[in-house]
Amino acid sequence: MKRKAVADTCVCLDLWHGKLLPHVGSLGVTLTIPDLVAEELKNPGIDHFIAAGMNVVAGDGDVVALVFRWREIYRKPSLPDLFAMGIARKSGAILLTGDKHLRAAAEKEGVEARGILWLLDQLEREVSQARLAEALEMILSKGAFLPKVECDKRLKRWGK
Repeated sequence: MKRKAVADTCVCLDLWHGKLLPHVGSLGVTLTIPDLVAEELKNPGIDHFIAAGMNVVAGDGDVVALVFRWREIYRKPSLPDLFAMGIARKSGAILLTGDKHLRAAAEKEGVEARGILWLLDQLEREVSQARLAEALEMILSKGAFLPKVECDKRLKRWGK
């Protein structure tokens, strides 16, 4: 059975910038985008992510209650990001985020959080190393804040 994952805006944009949307189906993970995150995706629009096989979902009443409680505790993550964490928690999914404040909140709330580097690692079985290196370089060129040591390790492993 495929694991579920809920993506925030940062991860969606990283997938776009790395031109990785055609490979989303190879992840072995069912990717979901909260409706509030989908509303933030204007350029590129949400239709690109849906065409790649990602699902858009709304948080139910339980998720809304969690988000309102968390809003009082965690001031830095955006409301759409907190909805991503709420949906991930309720569904037992992995939270995919590039936001350090959201990661810290997820850790405190017991929600497994991963980022774009983890997704790239998942694609290693299906996508060439040269393509993964190119994707990572494209993501970095768009200003993604990723740990340099971890990026360098992957680029070296992938022949760059």
